[in-house]
Amino acid sequence: LYKNGGTSPFATATTGSNGTYSFTNLGPGSYSVQEVVPTGWTQTGGIGGYAVAAKSGVNTTGDNFDDFQNVSISGTKYTDITGNGFSSDDTPLAGVTIDLFKNGGATPSATAVTASNGTYSFTNLGPGTYSVQEVVPTGWTQTGGIGGYTVTPKSGVNCTGDNFDDFQSISISGTKYNDLTDNGLTSDDTPLGGVTIDLFKNGGTTPITTTVTASNGTYSFTNLGPGSYTVQELVPAGWMETYGMAGYKVSA
Repeated sequence: LYKNGGTSPFATATTGSNGTYSFTNLGPGSYSVQEVVPTGWTQTGGIGGYAVAAKSGVNTTGDNFDDFQNVSISGTKYTDITGNGFSSDDTPLAGVTIDLFKNGGATPSATAVTASNGTYSFTNLGPGTYSVQEVVPTGWTQTGGIGGYTVTPKSGVNCTGDNFDDFQSISISGTKYNDLTDNGLTSDDTPLGGVTIDLFKNGGTTPITTTVTASNGTYSFTNLGPGSYTVQELVPAGWMETYGMAGYKVSA
């Protein structure tokens, strides 16, 4: 309680078990009632306090305050070893950035980096609506926690288990040869450039991507996420395939 614009409290009270407080036997003057907000809480009611100009014999009531107990939002970042989303074989992944957005904002209100055990935490959060998003590292595909998490916390109730899972993208590669002696793949074969190689995914009949062998016969499909892939050569006109006839199946 402050009096007549003073900067030092004129009196102090502590709320009782039922939350009430009272300053009694006050004389004339202009009073200001302010809450000392406890550590780990955010004031949501009575912000700015109350100004009271005392009138003789007229008590002032209802100068109430409201606080929200701050919360934390936490989770763990995993490596999706088998590309099947969250499962018991996943391992923690450190060094990944997690962003926290508040009340629909487009700029993160806070950022964390996962620890060596994959965990992250945002602490001392006041009321609001939060969105937790992973910044997917280059060369990885998100397989768990896609879309992030929306959290509207309740006072004093921490939010846990907002986990993310990523699959480290892979490559599929090989070499196209000219079978000089018509006996399959042997040491006398020479590289053959300019041949089209198709990549199919999850049983699809249309290639998801296509490449052409380089002058040294090599080809590569990179930055591939989880799935079942089939690699097929598009045999050039006037040629007969003598090796790799059925193509190759790869489960990523």
